[in-house]
Amino acid sequence: MACGSGPEDVRWQEGLREIVDWLEEEYGEITEAEREAGRAELAEIDAEHERRRSARRPRRG
Repeated sequence: MACGSGPEDVRWQEGLREIVDWLEEEYGEITEAEREAGRAELAEIDAEHERRRSARRPRRG
């Protein structure tokens, strides 16, 4: 997700920062292992989306 520098983007980022701060206060900071697990899960989701996009494309041949 790319963020620009417009006012809406700044508000969005500030809102996300507030959520992260609250979650860290409630549950503690995430560990590096949790961070890596999250990255791996996002990679799996991205790969699934790409598979689905590829399946929808007409095949030439």
